[in-house]
Amino acid sequence: MLAVYLNAGGGAAGLEALRTEVFEDLRAVKKFSCMLTCRRYIHQWHNEGNILSKLHTGNKFSQREIHGDDLFHLVLY
Repeated sequence: MLAVYLNAGGGAAGLEALRTEVFEDLRAVKKFSCMLTCRRYIHQWHNEGNILSKLHTGNKFSQREIHGDDLFHLVLY
């Protein structure tokens, strides 16, 4: 995907190269990234110089228990 974009010259010409009938047919059978994904990768390429995936952090909930000094200060309050 990025190679097609860069070989077409980047910019608007690169995006038009990703909208050709060949790629649209591949998108229809889920064998090529949609245009939104392509634009995200291109944006990341321009900003960071790579298209590596980001670190997954997951949903981490805060602890509701009070421990140590915080519990002591709460008792004094």
